[in-house]
Amino acid sequence: GGAIEQVSQIQPGEFYHYVSDFLPGGKVALVTVSTQTGNELRALDLATGEMKSLTRGWVVARHLTTGHLVFDVGESLIAAPFDAEAVQFVGPEVPLVEDLIAYSISDTGKLIYSTGESGTVKHELVWVTRSGAIEPVEAGWALDVLHRWAGWSLSPDGGSLAVMEADGEGGDIWIKHVPDGPRTRLTFSPELDRKPRWAPDGRTV
Repeated sequence: GGAIEQVSQIQPGEFYHYVSDFLPGGKVALVTVSTQTGNELRALDLATGEMKSLTRGWVVARHLTTGHLVFDVGESLIAAPFDAEAVQFVGPEVPLVEDLIAYSISDTGKLIYSTGESGTVKHELVWVTRSGAIEPVEAGWALDVLHRWAGWSLSPDGGSLAVMEADGEGGDIWIKHVPDGPRTRLTFSPELDRKPRWAPDGRTV
């Protein structure tokens, strides 16, 4: 209900700030800062706006109740003991997974991840029932893993998918009708079109 308040400020030479998690108490955010000289993980004090550098590299970090930070650097998933009160590492880094493609982890440390060569891996979309039964959306149809962050969106009636497909230079939004239906091209822009979302009525993207 309050007013929006800016808590970080882009500095000269920086491109953007990406928040991946918060430390206990919600007063400090773990922020990946993209700069002209590389990327690094910083701790952002939400009250003062001050930032403290923690580690270099493109890092998506998660704080665990076990007292660790888990983060990815390149194709490696790393864990390190971390003091949330002092906002600093207190032990050596330990590699958990190599050839990492993507991961998600619970607060208590339960990890799910995928590995492989990102240039060749495909993502298959599946339906999962509440009882856990799995069925492919369309057998033999998959998305290139390199564009997994480009986003896809299921229509409100569940009959169509809006997806980004790249051609090597840019990318456009296509509509895929499921199951076993045709693909229809939606955008024809020379720029990269990504992260489509359906309107609630399912008539527009």
